Amino acid sequence: MATGRVMAALVLAGLSAAVQSERADYAAVADYVGVPEALLYAMALAESGRQHNRQFVPWPWTLNIEGEAQFYPNREAMFNALMAALRAKQLRVDVGPLQVNWYWHYERLQSPWRITDPVVNLKVAAQILKQQYQRSGDWLIAAGHYHRPSEATPADLARAQGYRERVSALLGPSRSHLQPQGTPDATP
Repeated sequence: MATGRVMAALVLAGLSAAVQSERADYAAVADYVGVPEALLYAMALAESGRQHNRQFVPWPWTLNIEGEAQFYPNREAMFNALMAALRAKQLRVDVGPLQVNWYWHYERLQSPWRITDPVVNLKVAAQILKQQYQRSGDWLIAAGHYHRPSEATPADLARAQGYRERVSALLGPSRSHLQPQGTPDATP
């Protein structure tokens, strides 16, 4: 009987976690990869944020196909839609809470099922963000490059700047603390 209660508790915990990526996941991934947790979370809000239970939260079951955001009730529904898009040769699909692009990051993603895991999605996105930080030396510029890595045209620069401004607004006062956990501030 106790085993049944434990199983029921685990199922309920899994369902609760499936509703939205928990803030603790962002903190754990940010710490592991070495990026600012508040920035990673603000980027997820910018990429997949929606109202849920009267809160604006990143939605883990989000796809963007051909410029249209689509929100799904669970991982399986999102996965089925992703597979349908890929079978239809729609390869430029943004996936998950941080909208990691299938076409541009296929080699990191490994499989459609894997990238629909919110924690894997966070980790891949955090790695991309960290690479952009290593390129720029500034977390907000890195966020802009996450969204639009190219600086080839004025339109690229404008899109990156617009994204930085959106993420900065979602960060609020947290933007003054953009050092990853365990990384000393460079200023003396």
